[in-house]
Amino acid sequence: MIIDKISEEFPVLTEAEKERIFAMSEKKYNMDNHDKENVGFDDESEVRGVEQYNRPILSRLTSLAAAAVILVAGISGGTAFMKYKKNNSAATEMNDPTEAATETITEKEEKQDIASECAEIAYRLTNRFAELENKYYNHALSVDNNDTLTFNVYNSDVPGQKATEKHYFRVTDTDFQSGDDLKNGLKSIFTDELYERLFSVNSGEDYETLIIEPQYIYLFSSSDFDTDLSKYEKNSAIDLADVNYHSLDFITYNEGFYVSSYYNKPVENGSFSSYPNVIKIKKNGFSATVFANFNPFVNTETSKVGTNLQFDFVCEEGEWKISDITVGRNMESAAAYAIKDYFINDCDDYDINDLMISKDVVINDLEEDVIILSSNGDKSCKVYCIIKDKNGNDFLEFKATVVFTNDGFKYGRNIRDRSGFSLTDIKVKELQ
Repeated sequence: MIIDKISEEFPVLTEAEKERIFAMSEKKYNMDNHDKENVGFDDESEVRGVEQYNRPILSRLTSLAAAAVILVAGISGGTAFMKYKKNNSAATEMNDPTEAATETITEKEEKQDIASECAEIAYRLTNRFAELENKYYNHALSVDNNDTLTFNVYNSDVPGQKATEKHYFRVTDTDFQSGDDLKNGLKSIFTDELYERLFSVNSGEDYETLIIEPQYIYLFSSSDFDTDLSKYEKNSAIDLADVNYHSLDFITYNEGFYVSSYYNKPVENGSFSSYPNVIKIKKNGFSATVFANFNPFVNTETSKVGTNLQFDFVCEEGEWKISDITVGRNMESAAAYAIKDYFINDCDDYDINDLMISKDVVINDLEEDVIILSSNGDKSCKVYCIIKDKNGNDFLEFKATVVFTNDGFKYGRNIRDRSGFSLTDIKVKELQ
């Protein structure tokens, strides 16, 4: 059968991936039952909700494999979306009331299929983006621990600096053996316009950047990304003043690709704390939001929710690409500042001078202590936090609901704007 051939050529999600999608999606789509059938589509429509999520829809979608297939150079167009795009390119005339009623039901089913299909496409592309970011930013790479290099590194331009040992592991990831591999990976999921736009933001004489930074979103690709140190003997001393480099995180040595052991971290299983939420569908693309819970979009290792990102997607010549990324609210940061603001400005029961909370509004000193118990997108969250006294001892147990009253994508990331949040259901208890 044709569908069997498609499934063989384009593998679907693994069972583990499906279960992770199911767990995230059930939580997301079952939150607002009153909106479950309120989906709006037009030339540039906002999706105001989707039907309650259930496993059969996604199981059917992932088993077909033709809906959204990840390829080396991108993701192919989904069948439901392509049908929607075709139908919206020309008006269809209907006169029979029965036919109109049937068409209404059919359109409703198609819209639900399109929303599910778009979410699947977004899931594939955003996870590929996170994978590339983790490999570069976190050095989350597969390595050979038995193939190592050591150099004694110093810089003669810095008087008195002592040499330090720098250790490397050989990278075994087949798709990441050079700086070009990383650039090509990003090119495969970004439109040409987005890649060139991000790449040109931080270009300099000696380097460009391929790191995605949360404040600005730009690319960082060092011109000597994989500096060749083959001319140096193992365990020899290297004077950085003699090396043209921007970073020695990645090097090549006798045609091998190595990553600094100091920064190398285990491969992460998951990078997003939510399943993509499709918010807008156009004729040639759509937008979805998802919470990124990985560097550089989190500030602490205790982060559970992370930063809300909006991805815009377009279909170019039958292939899906990311056309833009917009950074929204970091939930831990915003919630932590709201709690700090409460103790500085609103709390009458405890003196700020008796607490380990700085009066400096620039310092978000509760961020590592805040735990988000639950959240409603980036609109509100229930938080828990232990407040320490000025001696560093656990003193208060704090619980509250933080409600954000501004758009996390439009308020300029100013978490210190008091007009943008409020606290409700505040409970403060002294610890015995």
